[in-house]
Amino acid sequence: MSFDSLVDPLNAVGDQFGIMRGQMEQLNEVNDSLIRFNDAFGAFLFGMQATAASHEWPDAPRKSSFKLFDRPAVKTASAPNPATSTPRAGRHGDSSAPQKKPSSARRFLVKINPRVIIDHLPLKYREQTEAMRNMEKVIKRLGTDPDGVTLPNLAKEIGLPKHRVTDCLNTLVHRKVVVKQSQSNQPALYRLEPTRFPSR
Repeated sequence: MSFDSLVDPLNAVGDQFGIMRGQMEQLNEVNDSLIRFNDAFGAFLFGMQATAASHEWPDAPRKSSFKLFDRPAVKTASAPNPATSTPRAGRHGDSSAPQKKPSSARRFLVKINPRVIIDHLPLKYREQTEAMRNMEKVIKRLGTDPDGVTLPNLAKEIGLPKHRVTDCLNTLVHRKVVVKQSQSNQPALYRLEPTRFPSR
């Protein structure tokens, strides 16, 4: 066999290697494009995370929230005229029956949604675990009383050990969801941060 017979096959192999080289260069360009995309997208995700950490909306206002401010003032009932009204004797001869005093309990202006708050907490509270269920119980209880509750009462009411409740409260205080208010000669009060969860 002469070398002349190998010229054509070697030329064909060289052409194929040239084609393969061009394809490898195209793959390198695709790889460079993916690297640039990852860098840009990583910066975008970091910006979103920073925005979420600095601007949190635990519960967006709803139509019912604005209706609280649109309610007309309740008119106070006028006192009866003693000259025209005839008092009725009660069972023991009282001139009037006792009246119930209006409730003075404060309430939150917006509905407290534990899931929205939990979504901004560390990962162990966002997963379907016992830690998440404990945190949900703590937030639900705090969402019923704007004036706050002490650690012993909170643990007793929701039926959890104090160390579990303490772990949840410390996390909420660190995330500025709950404020801790010290009291002289009494356990500290824990309540939802009043500027983020207003009440009246």
